[in-house]
Amino acid sequence: MGKLFLIKDATKPIKWKLSKETKHIGKYQCYKATYTKMVEKPKTMSFTMNGGKMEKEESEGGMEEITVTAWYTTDIPVSNGPEEYQGLPGLILEVHDRRL
Repeated sequence: MGKLFLIKDATKPIKWKLSKETKHIGKYQCYKATYTKMVEKPKTMSFTMNGGKMEKEESEGGMEEITVTAWYTTDIPVSNGPEEYQGLPGLILEVHDRRL
């Protein structure tokens, strides 16, 4: 388009715990990193029959702690990954959290 663009964005630093555990993803040797974070717990609803009468029970949402696990490779020395995940000494090839 012939124009220069400046894009500003802030990422929240993640305090990863690096592990010596490894696995291969494709041809890359990957290392495990984890961290815990607080996320909003979804509200749930359940129904039961009690003596021919239907009862509804709702749970409160609230917050819960989850552990995020990332597998990264130092063979690609780019400190990036999917979504908001970044900050490791290599490219993140796999992430496990509640959503991904």
